[in-house]
Amino acid sequence: MGTAHINAILQTILFNRSPGQSVASPGPAGELDRTIYTRGTSNAAALASRWANFLFDVIQQLRSQPGTSLPPEYDVVLLKTLLVHGADWAVAGALYTSILKNDQNSRTFKDYVGRLLGYGSADVAKALVCTDQRATVLGVGKLDDGEGHEFLLPLPPSLSAITEKRRLTITLAWITPVNSRHQGYRIAHLWFNPKNNLAPTRMEADHRAVQRGTVQHEVLEGAKAVDFQDGDTITIKVSCRADAGDIPEPIRYSLAVTLEVAEGIDIPIYQEVRDRLRVPVPVQSGGRV
Repeated sequence: MGTAHINAILQTILFNRSPGQSVASPGPAGELDRTIYTRGTSNAAALASRWANFLFDVIQQLRSQPGTSLPPEYDVVLLKTLLVHGADWAVAGALYTSILKNDQNSRTFKDYVGRLLGYGSADVAKALVCTDQRATVLGVGKLDDGEGHEFLLPLPPSLSAITEKRRLTITLAWITPVNSRHQGYRIAHLWFNPKNNLAPTRMEADHRAVQRGTVQHEVLEGAKAVDFQDGDTITIKVSCRADAGDIPEPIRYSLAVTLEVAEGIDIPIYQEVRDRLRVPVPVQSGGRV
């Protein structure tokens, strides 16, 4: 292993205890069952690839169901969306908030912690399966500069006028060309405004930080009683604009939306959303659609 200084000694640190992934490791002569714990970005890349394989199988299963339209050209953005969709700050967010947040940094706290935690720990298994209290809906499309699509999420009537805590998670991902000669780098910027009455409070990542890359992941919660009628919807509008140069061709994107209440609460979210679900309708937003 190369060194920058004659007295520098570089060696791999071996961990015999968790956290990390337990993997095979070279041992002394004759020891064939030695393992160590490793961790880092290389491990994360391998785990993400493995989860992507599971997700692809799920997409294939969904594609085979009657009435499902998920063309193969959207596989990459679907995988990108679903890998992130189950992520949240969980215990880490609460811990950092209790220790570090104060009156002096309250306005910028989310941004600073978000640079450390990102979108949090990925719970890909959550994106794979719905439950009686959790429904996940997927959408895909293509947008050019100045265009927009609206997706309508049916509201389950059982949530009307009750005070049970609910969570709305929305994840948008896309693939953009890049402009290496521009400070913005990203040619296409897609975004949505998650404003709604059912779960109005933005949690976790800062609302400005979530629009800096090519994945917008928003977690929203609410507990106040909201009165609505059967047939009402939450409208999620996905918009597109040129950011660091002209968009050469329409940008493929994927959207995942999950509405849930805590397990054990007797509200059939999944069944009521499924019964009322309609295919998303693209609408014009200042350009071609």
